[in-house]
Amino acid sequence: SLTGTTSMKTALHMKLESPELLQASLTGKGNVQIQKGRIQTGPVLSKILGLLNVPSLLMGKVNLLEEGLPFDELKGSFSIDKGLLTTKDLALKSPVLKLTAAGSYDLPTEGLDGMIAVSPFGAYSNLLKDIPLFGLLMKGERKGLLTALFEVKGPRTKPEVTYLPLESFAGGLKGLAQFTIDVLTNVVTLPLPEKKTPEPISPSK
Repeated sequence: SLTGTTSMKTALHMKLESPELLQASLTGKGNVQIQKGRIQTGPVLSKILGLLNVPSLLMGKVNLLEEGLPFDELKGSFSIDKGLLTTKDLALKSPVLKLTAAGSYDLPTEGLDGMIAVSPFGAYSNLLKDIPLFGLLMKGERKGLLTALFEVKGPRTKPEVTYLPLESFAGGLKGLAQFTIDVLTNVVTLPLPEKKTPEPISPSK
C-alpha cells in the first residue's frame, strides 16, 4: 500500500465493455507526484532491501518491515499503450534511500520488466554506504555516484530481482540502466569536491 498527498494529471482513453477490455485498451499519458508518505515493502522493494540488508542495518532506527519506507516525494511521468505502462523517470526521495526506476508494467498480465537504481545518500548514509553491493560509477558525467543496480522481471506478485554489478557495464550504461542512473544523478546531491587552498600571491616587484 501507498500513503501520501497525491497530485496526478492524466489523459487516458479506454473501452469500458469489460474489465479485461478496459486494461487491454487503456492508452494515454500522465504524471504523478506523491508527497510525505510511506510505501509498504511489496515484493519488489522488499527483495531489494533484503539484498542490501537494509532492514537489519537500520534495526532500532527505522522499522521498514512493519511501518514501510517513509519518503518525502515520489514522482514520475508515464505513458500507456494498449495496457502497457512505461516510465523512464520514476524517482523516490526517502530519508533512508534514493531510488529511481525505468521500465514497463503490463496491466493485463501484471508483468514487470525494468531497472531500479538505489543510492544510500540520506540520513543514514553513514550506516549504509559501506554495503558491499554499492559501487562507484567511474566514468562520464555520473562519475562518483554511489549506487546499486537491479533488474526486475516477471509477475508483479513474484518478480525476479537480480543485482547487476557495475563491472558488467564496463562498456557504458545503455537503455533502462542509463535512464535510471541519469534520473538518480539529478535526485542525489553529491558531495562537493574539496577545494584546494589557493597559493598566496606574491606581491609584484
